[in-house]
Amino acid sequence: MLAAIILHSESVQNAIRREVRRVSELMVDSEVIDKALRDQVLKRDTIEGDQAAVAMKRVLKSSNKSITKASEKDESGEPEKSDDSKEAPPPSGGS
Repeated sequence: MLAAIILHSESVQNAIRREVRRVSELMVDSEVIDKALRDQVLKRDTIEGDQAAVAMKRVLKSSNKSITKASEKDESGEPEKSDDSKEAPPPSGGS
């Protein structure tokens, strides 16, 4: 599951790109990061096979959900209210 998150999460790859730039002052593309992760960092059995395919589908489905929620919020122009937020009671009129 972790390999799928690392390989298919844009935010993780952006963080890796920023860290490489900070440490080495080199600009690297997403393709270079992806290839290095696949060839040099992650074990083959974590990125290939049935379990890897299931994990990849789960990660992609989850990332699509968050993108959909963010786009719905952007289209309406107002942030969605969560059920957890409690509104403050109206101010009392008496002094």
